[in-house]
Amino acid sequence: MHYVPRPGTDRWVRLGEMEWRLLQTLQRKTGPAAAPVAVDIPGWSPDQLAAAVQRFAALGLLAPGAVQAAETRTAGRPALLGLLAAGLVTFLLGDVIAVARTVPWPAWIAGRPPGWLAAILVLMMAAAHEAGHAAIALAVGAPAAALRVTAGRLGWIPIPTVRVGQFWALSNAARTAVVLGGAGAQLLLAALAGSLWLVWPLVGAPPPAVLLWLQSTAIILAAANLLPVYPLDGYWLIAVRLDRPRLREESRVVRLSSEAGVIVLSGLTVLWVVWLLV
Repeated sequence: MHYVPRPGTDRWVRLGEMEWRLLQTLQRKTGPAAAPVAVDIPGWSPDQLAAAVQRFAALGLLAPGAVQAAETRTAGRPALLGLLAAGLVTFLLGDVIAVARTVPWPAWIAGRPPGWLAAILVLMMAAAHEAGHAAIALAVGAPAAALRVTAGRLGWIPIPTVRVGQFWALSNAARTAVVLGGAGAQLLLAALAGSLWLVWPLVGAPPPAVLLWLQSTAIILAAANLLPVYPLDGYWLIAVRLDRPRLREESRVVRLSSEAGVIVLSGLTVLWVVWLLV
Protein backbone atom coordinates (compact mmCIF):
# COMPACT_ATOMS: atom_id res chain seq x y z
CA MET A 1 0.00 0.00 0.00
CA HIS A 2 1.05 3.60 -0.64
CA TYR A 3 -0.15 6.77 1.04
CA VAL A 4 -0.10 10.04 -0.87
CA PRO A 5 -1.08 13.48 0.48
CA ARG A 6 -4.35 14.90 -0.76
CA PRO A 7 -3.65 18.41 -2.10
CA GLY A 8 -5.21 21.23 -0.11
CA THR A 9 -6.07 19.04 2.91
CA ASP A 10 -4.31 17.38 5.82
CA ARG A 11 -5.60 13.94 4.82
CA TRP A 12 -3.74 11.12 3.13
CA VAL A 13 -5.13 8.81 0.48
CA ARG A 14 -4.37 5.10 0.54
CA LEU A 15 -3.66 3.57 -2.86
CA GLY A 16 -3.00 -0.03 -3.78
CA GLU A 17 0.20 -0.92 -5.58
CA MET A 18 -1.47 -0.99 -9.01
CA GLU A 19 -3.30 2.29 -8.38
CA TRP A 20 -0.11 3.99 -7.20
CA ARG A 21 1.82 2.83 -10.25
CA LEU A 22 -1.01 4.04 -12.49
CA LEU A 23 -1.02 7.45 -10.80
CA GLN A 24 2.73 7.77 -11.26
CA THR A 25 2.42 6.86 -14.94
CA LEU A 26 -0.43 9.31 -15.55
CA GLN A 27 1.37 12.14 -13.78
CA ARG A 28 4.44 11.56 -15.93
CA LYS A 29 2.42 11.40 -19.15
CA THR A 30 0.21 14.44 -18.49
CA GLY A 31 2.73 16.76 -16.87
CA PRO A 32 1.78 20.45 -16.77
CA ALA A 33 0.23 20.42 -20.26
CA ALA A 34 -3.28 21.82 -20.49
CA ALA A 35 -4.38 19.68 -23.45
CA PRO A 36 -5.91 16.24 -22.66
CA VAL A 37 -3.55 13.31 -23.21
CA ALA A 38 -4.79 9.98 -24.58
CA VAL A 39 -3.18 7.08 -22.73
CA ASP A 40 -3.26 3.31 -23.03
CA ILE A 41 -1.94 1.55 -19.92
CA PRO A 42 -1.27 -2.21 -20.22
CA GLY A 43 -3.42 -4.20 -17.81
CA TRP A 44 -6.10 -1.51 -17.52
CA SER A 45 -9.28 -1.63 -19.59
CA PRO A 46 -10.67 1.70 -20.89
CA ASP A 47 -13.49 1.56 -18.32
CA GLN A 48 -11.08 0.88 -15.44
CA LEU A 49 -8.64 3.54 -16.59
CA ALA A 50 -11.38 6.13 -16.96
CA ALA A 51 -12.81 5.29 -13.54
CA ALA A 52 -9.37 5.58 -11.94
CA VAL A 53 -8.76 8.92 -13.67
CA GLN A 54 -12.14 10.12 -12.46
CA ARG A 55 -11.30 9.13 -8.89
CA PHE A 56 -7.82 10.68 -9.01
CA ALA A 57 -9.33 13.93 -10.29
CA ALA A 58 -11.97 13.93 -7.52
CA LEU A 59 -9.20 13.50 -4.93
CA GLY A 60 -7.17 16.31 -6.47
CA LEU A 61 -4.32 13.99 -7.45
CA LEU A 62 -4.77 14.59 -11.17
CA ALA A 63 -6.04 17.59 -13.12
CA PRO A 64 -9.65 17.14 -14.31
CA GLY A 65 -9.78 16.43 -18.04
CA ALA A 66 -6.06 15.68 -18.23
CA VAL A 67 -6.68 12.23 -19.68
CA GLN A 68 -9.02 11.65 -22.60
CA ALA A 69 -10.01 8.17 -21.41
CA ALA A 70 -12.21 9.78 -18.79
CA GLU A 71 -14.51 10.93 -21.58
CA THR A 72 -14.86 7.50 -23.15
CA ARG A 73 -16.00 5.62 -20.04
CA THR A 74 -19.20 3.62 -20.42
CA ALA A 75 -21.26 5.25 -17.70
CA GLY A 76 -24.49 3.44 -18.50
CA ARG A 77 -23.55 0.04 -17.10
CA PRO A 78 -24.14 0.77 -13.39
CA ALA A 79 -27.36 2.59 -14.29
CA LEU A 80 -28.59 -0.40 -16.32
CA LEU A 81 -27.68 -2.74 -13.46
CA GLY A 82 -29.65 -0.48 -11.13
CA LEU A 83 -32.74 -0.81 -13.33
CA LEU A 84 -32.33 -4.60 -13.43
CA ALA A 85 -31.98 -4.66 -9.62
CA ALA A 86 -35.16 -2.61 -9.21
CA GLY A 87 -36.97 -5.02 -11.53
CA LEU A 88 -35.70 -8.01 -9.56
CA VAL A 89 -36.84 -6.57 -6.22
CA THR A 90 -40.25 -5.73 -7.68
CA PHE A 91 -40.63 -9.23 -9.12
CA LEU A 92 -39.51 -10.83 -5.86
CA LEU A 93 -41.98 -8.75 -3.86
CA GLY A 94 -44.84 -9.88 -6.10
CA ASP A 95 -43.53 -13.43 -5.89
CA VAL A 96 -43.52 -13.38 -2.07
CA ILE A 97 -47.02 -11.90 -1.93
CA ALA A 98 -48.34 -14.57 -4.32
CA VAL A 99 -46.71 -17.38 -2.30
CA ALA A 100 -48.01 -15.94 0.98
CA ARG A 101 -51.56 -16.10 -0.40
CA THR A 102 -51.24 -19.80 -1.15
CA VAL A 103 -49.54 -21.02 2.02
CA PRO A 104 -49.42 -19.73 5.62
CA TRP A 105 -46.16 -18.16 6.82
CA PRO A 106 -45.46 -20.87 9.46
CA ALA A 107 -45.19 -23.41 6.63
CA TRP A 108 -42.17 -21.51 5.29
CA ILE A 109 -40.25 -22.47 8.41
CA ALA A 110 -41.84 -25.88 8.86
CA GLY A 111 -40.57 -26.88 5.43
CA ARG A 112 -36.96 -26.98 6.57
CA PRO A 113 -34.98 -29.78 4.91
CA PRO A 114 -32.77 -32.39 6.62
CA GLY A 115 -29.48 -31.06 7.95
CA TRP A 116 -27.37 -32.47 5.11
CA LEU A 117 -29.65 -30.97 2.46
CA ALA A 118 -29.75 -27.63 4.29
CA ALA A 119 -25.94 -27.57 4.31
CA ILE A 120 -25.83 -28.20 0.54
CA LEU A 121 -28.40 -25.47 -0.12
CA VAL A 122 -26.57 -22.96 2.09
CA LEU A 123 -23.32 -23.71 0.26
CA MET A 124 -25.16 -23.24 -3.01
CA MET A 125 -26.46 -19.86 -1.84
CA ALA A 126 -22.99 -18.83 -0.69
CA ALA A 127 -21.54 -19.80 -4.07
CA ALA A 128 -24.28 -17.86 -5.84
CA HIS A 129 -23.55 -14.85 -3.63
CA GLU A 130 -19.87 -14.78 -4.55
CA ALA A 131 -20.67 -15.50 -8.20
CA GLY A 132 -22.96 -12.47 -8.12
CA HIS A 133 -20.07 -10.25 -7.00
CA ALA A 134 -17.85 -11.67 -9.75
CA ALA A 135 -20.49 -11.35 -12.49
CA ILE A 136 -21.21 -7.70 -11.67
CA ALA A 137 -17.49 -6.93 -11.44
CA LEU A 138 -17.05 -8.29 -14.98
CA ALA A 139 -20.12 -6.37 -16.14
CA VAL A 140 -18.70 -3.02 -14.98
CA GLY A 141 -15.35 -3.60 -16.67
CA ALA A 142 -13.12 -5.47 -14.21
CA PRO A 143 -10.93 -7.99 -16.10
CA ALA A 144 -11.30 -11.66 -15.24
CA ALA A 145 -7.64 -11.74 -14.19
CA ALA A 146 -8.43 -9.26 -11.40
CA LEU A 147 -10.84 -11.69 -9.69
CA ARG A 148 -9.65 -14.21 -7.13
CA VAL A 149 -11.22 -16.35 -4.42
CA THR A 150 -9.75 -15.94 -0.95
CA ALA A 151 -10.46 -17.49 2.45
CA GLY A 152 -12.10 -14.84 4.59
CA ARG A 153 -13.99 -15.15 7.82
CA LEU A 154 -16.66 -13.49 9.92
CA GLY A 155 -15.23 -13.90 13.39
CA TRP A 156 -14.73 -17.67 13.66
CA ILE A 157 -17.02 -18.42 10.70
CA PRO A 158 -15.08 -19.21 7.48
CA ILE A 159 -16.51 -17.42 4.45
CA PRO A 160 -14.77 -17.79 1.07
CA THR A 161 -14.95 -14.47 -0.73
CA VAL A 162 -14.30 -13.10 -4.21
CA ARG A 163 -11.80 -10.23 -4.23
CA VAL A 164 -11.71 -7.72 -7.08
CA GLY A 165 -8.26 -6.40 -7.93
CA GLN A 166 -8.08 -2.60 -8.40
CA PHE A 167 -11.52 -2.38 -6.76
CA TRP A 168 -11.06 1.22 -5.61
CA ALA A 169 -10.06 2.25 -9.12
CA LEU A 170 -13.65 1.66 -10.24
CA SER A 171 -16.18 4.47 -10.08
CA ASN A 172 -18.36 4.81 -7.00
CA ALA A 173 -21.42 3.59 -8.90
CA ALA A 174 -19.53 0.56 -10.24
CA ARG A 175 -18.19 -0.32 -6.77
CA THR A 176 -21.70 -0.04 -5.34
CA ALA A 177 -23.01 -2.42 -8.00
CA VAL A 178 -20.24 -4.94 -7.25
CA VAL A 179 -20.99 -4.86 -3.51
CA LEU A 180 -24.73 -5.35 -4.06
CA GLY A 181 -24.17 -8.11 -6.62
CA GLY A 182 -23.94 -10.79 -3.92
CA ALA A 183 -27.28 -9.94 -2.31
CA GLY A 184 -28.78 -9.60 -5.78
CA ALA A 185 -27.78 -13.17 -6.64
CA GLN A 186 -29.40 -14.47 -3.45
CA LEU A 187 -32.58 -12.54 -4.13
CA LEU A 188 -32.62 -13.99 -7.64
CA LEU A 189 -32.45 -17.48 -6.10
CA ALA A 190 -35.32 -16.55 -3.80
CA ALA A 191 -37.40 -15.35 -6.75
CA LEU A 192 -36.69 -18.54 -8.69
CA ALA A 193 -37.62 -20.74 -5.71
CA GLY A 194 -40.90 -18.88 -5.22
CA SER A 195 -41.75 -18.99 -8.91
CA LEU A 196 -41.02 -22.71 -9.01
CA TRP A 197 -43.35 -23.21 -6.03
CA LEU A 198 -46.15 -21.35 -7.83
CA VAL A 199 -45.85 -23.27 -11.13
CA TRP A 200 -45.15 -26.70 -9.59
CA PRO A 201 -48.87 -27.67 -9.32
CA LEU A 202 -49.05 -27.52 -13.11
CA VAL A 203 -47.25 -30.87 -13.22
CA GLY A 204 -49.99 -32.42 -11.07
CA ALA A 205 -48.02 -32.79 -7.82
CA PRO A 206 -47.77 -30.74 -4.62
CA PRO A 207 -44.68 -28.54 -4.54
CA PRO A 208 -41.89 -29.54 -2.12
CA ALA A 209 -41.86 -27.46 1.06
CA VAL A 210 -38.08 -27.07 0.76
CA LEU A 211 -38.71 -24.44 -1.92
CA LEU A 212 -40.35 -22.22 0.68
CA TRP A 213 -37.43 -22.75 3.05
CA LEU A 214 -35.00 -21.92 0.25
CA GLN A 215 -36.83 -18.72 -0.61
CA SER A 216 -37.10 -17.48 2.98
CA THR A 217 -33.51 -18.44 3.81
CA ALA A 218 -32.12 -16.73 0.71
CA ILE A 219 -33.98 -13.53 1.62
CA ILE A 220 -32.77 -13.67 5.25
CA LEU A 221 -29.15 -14.29 4.21
CA ALA A 222 -29.27 -11.45 1.68
CA ALA A 223 -30.62 -9.09 4.36
CA ALA A 224 -28.03 -10.30 6.90
CA ASN A 225 -25.22 -9.66 4.42
CA LEU A 226 -26.31 -6.04 4.19
CA LEU A 227 -25.82 -5.42 7.91
CA PRO A 228 -23.10 -2.79 8.56
CA VAL A 229 -20.73 -5.32 10.11
CA TYR A 230 -17.20 -5.91 8.82
CA PRO A 231 -16.58 -7.82 6.55
CA LEU A 232 -20.19 -8.17 5.38
CA ASP A 233 -21.44 -6.37 2.29
CA GLY A 234 -23.28 -3.76 4.37
CA TYR A 235 -19.99 -2.50 5.75
CA TRP A 236 -18.42 -2.28 2.29
CA LEU A 237 -21.50 -0.51 0.96
CA ILE A 238 -21.04 2.24 3.54
CA ALA A 239 -17.28 2.38 2.91
CA VAL A 240 -17.88 2.67 -0.84
CA ARG A 241 -20.55 5.34 -0.58
CA LEU A 242 -18.31 7.38 1.75
CA ASP A 243 -15.26 6.59 -0.42
CA ARG A 244 -13.37 5.42 2.68
CA PRO A 245 -11.29 2.27 1.95
CA ARG A 246 -10.04 2.21 5.57
CA LEU A 247 -13.33 3.05 7.24
CA ARG A 248 -12.99 0.42 9.99
CA GLU A 249 -9.46 1.54 10.88
CA GLU A 250 -10.40 5.22 10.81
CA SER A 251 -13.72 5.02 12.70
CA ARG A 252 -13.81 3.69 16.27
CA VAL A 253 -17.62 3.56 16.18
CA VAL A 254 -17.61 1.36 13.08
CA ARG A 255 -14.92 -0.89 14.55
CA LEU A 256 -16.77 -1.40 17.85
CA SER A 257 -20.14 -1.91 16.15
CA SER A 258 -18.56 -4.48 13.84
CA GLU A 259 -17.07 -6.40 16.78
CA ALA A 260 -20.43 -6.39 18.56
CA GLY A 261 -22.18 -7.45 15.35
CA VAL A 262 -19.82 -10.39 14.91
CA ILE A 263 -20.64 -11.60 18.43
CA VAL A 264 -24.40 -11.34 17.84
CA LEU A 265 -24.25 -12.97 14.39
CA SER A 266 -22.05 -15.78 15.76
CA GLY A 267 -24.62 -16.56 18.42
CA LEU A 268 -27.48 -16.50 15.92
CA THR A 269 -25.50 -18.77 13.58
CA VAL A 270 -24.96 -21.34 16.35
CA LEU A 271 -28.68 -21.30 17.23
CA TRP A 272 -29.59 -21.68 13.56
CA VAL A 273 -27.28 -24.67 13.09
CA VAL A 274 -28.65 -26.33 16.24
CA TRP A 275 -32.21 -25.72 15.01
CA LEU A 276 -31.39 -27.38 11.69
CA LEU A 277 -29.87 -30.44 13.35
CA VAL A 278 -32.49 -31.12 16.05
